[in-house]
Amino acid sequence: MLYRDLKFGIIFTLTAGIIAHIFGLVFPKKLLKYNAFPFREYSYEAGGSFYNKFHISKWIAKAPDMSKVVPYMFKKKLNKEMSSEHIFKYIKETCLSELVHYLLILSSPVLLFTVRGKRGLIFMLIYIFCNIPFIMIQRYNRPKLVRLYRRQIKRENSKREKEALK
Repeated sequence: MLYRDLKFGIIFTLTAGIIAHIFGLVFPKKLLKYNAFPFREYSYEAGGSFYNKFHISKWIAKAPDMSKVVPYMFKKKLNKEMSSEHIFKYIKETCLSELVHYLLILSSPVLLFTVRGKRGLIFMLIYIFCNIPFIMIQRYNRPKLVRLYRRQIKRENSKREKEALK
């Protein structure tokens, strides 16, 4: 019985992950608005510093990152030569990742109905708690990326203005 439940939990996790990954690939990113619900920054988040209460800076680098494994995924690296366009794509990626993890959480009640007894509830709660850190990472990073994006826009505009005066 336990073996069957564990097997189903693993199969469910893999299947939901694959479906969520495919969803993330085909979802039109133009629909994602970083400054609108549910992705906008809320006052309690204070530019992402709210997540420091959870010591996010200590574990964020240890969290699995699919973009390091799957070659065609957006690379989450920044350097000083990044354009505002690249930073904006990164912001959209944080919204998409957050959405995917919300959808994974919403799929978790399947475990309640397919794994018998208290194990179903335990599996569901574990599944939810395993997705929450990834939502936290996106919500922690996005305000910083938005500030960087705005600064980069100003730099690029200033550079264009200087070039136009030449």
